[in-house]
Amino acid sequence: IVAIYFAQFRENVYVNAAFKGMRPAVVALIVSPIVSLSRGMGAWKYALAAAVALFVWWSGVSPIWLIIVAAGVGVAIELYNSRKHVER
Repeated sequence: IVAIYFAQFRENVYVNAAFKGMRPAVVALIVSPIVSLSRGMGAWKYALAAAVALFVWWSGVSPIWLIIVAAGVGVAIELYNSRKHVER
């Protein structure tokens, strides 16, 4: 429903200008939590994030697949560590 109304107003000069004006605010809303979360990261995590970003850009792989794989690896590592801790 929203897409139908959006298509009608997209050609409006004022609405188009408003959306162009919102772009910097949207970027700021996305970047702000990234910056605040990254303050505690070490240098190797910055390098890893840059490498993953370059990989996504270079290969064209959807970032959602990398997020799913990373979640799976994280769960596997946590399960391994919890079992290792229980055995002691």
